[in-house]
Amino acid sequence: DTTAAVLLEGTTSRTAKQIADEMTALGGALRSDASADSLVIAGNALAEGIEHLLDLVADVARNAVFPEEEVELRKQQSRQELLAELSDAGFIADEKINEVVFGPHPYARQEPTLKSIDRLDRAALESFRNAHLAPNNAVLVLLGDVPANAVQLIERRFGDWARRDVPAGPRAVFPAPRRSVVLVDRPGSVQADVRLG
Repeated sequence: DTTAAVLLEGTTSRTAKQIADEMTALGGALRSDASADSLVIAGNALAEGIEHLLDLVADVARNAVFPEEEVELRKQQSRQELLAELSDAGFIADEKINEVVFGPHPYARQEPTLKSIDRLDRAALESFRNAHLAPNNAVLVLLGDVPANAVQLIERRFGDWARRDVPAGPRAVFPAPRRSVVLVDRPGSVQADVRLG
């Protein structure tokens, strides 16, 4: 999630402001999101801006620099968001059902901990990007008024992007199905949350 959040904050050839200004000039937007299973860089622009949009997507995917000040800012925001979420019974219930249902699998933890946020640094984000964001681990989708020379446009921007070995996904080791009831006591709570998984 943090890698995705900081991808657009500058590359070896563009600052975050330049990326934003170029996208505005194209009449579009560029974003990067992550989930438990994917990292997506998505952009849209007027059809005549497809070459420039591909330039920006390629630059962000391949050359993001993860500026130290942006990493620290994201860490501060993540800490504040987590502290706010920890006061919400629904958040705690979601965390607990994931832990019980998924056991030792990474799906058991969908949100960071304060410790994991503190361990993040620029090197960790670069390492994650370098390990996972590779052409043999990616899909490129173009939609709209796609030009006849689209393949050449893509090859010009991504053709020399070297394949890399990517880490295998986590083994799907889940707890054996069983009936259980888990209670989380929150003295003074004004609401009750129920999850069935």
